Amino acid sequence: MRRLRAPWLLAITLCLLGTVAALTSGVGQRETPGPCQVASKKPLPRIKEASGLTLSRRSSGVLWTLNDSGQPMLYAFDASGTIRGQVRVSNATVVDWEDVSAARCPAGDCLYIAEIGDNQRHRSAVTVERIPEPEP
Repeated sequence: MRRLRAPWLLAITLCLLGTVAALTSGVGQRETPGPCQVASKKPLPRIKEASGLTLSRRSSGVLWTLNDSGQPMLYAFDASGTIRGQVRVSNATVVDWEDVSAARCPAGDCLYIAEIGDNQRHRSAVTVERIPEPEP
């Protein structure tokens, strides 16, 4: 699996937001999204090796990402690449985080963090953390 590097994260984000905007524009209308086009790339501070990306269910225009390794932190940012906040995931350990997703859960809206990476093929178990989606 190829990991995304932080400078490409904004390009993917803008493409994703453009597609979502195209699909949800107008009342009762659906436009066909066009190809993703990005004029420039912008590195995101503190995000050295982004390993997942999801749209927030609670905060319009916010996306969540995480680093593949390091501290158990989630980062919220907007389409311009501005970091809107960071949240430490308590009681979590990062060995090789690979993805983050947003979905409904018993608490309302949650983020699911996949601790599933196994580059060396030594992992005997995987973990999926579920936390209530925080405010950025």
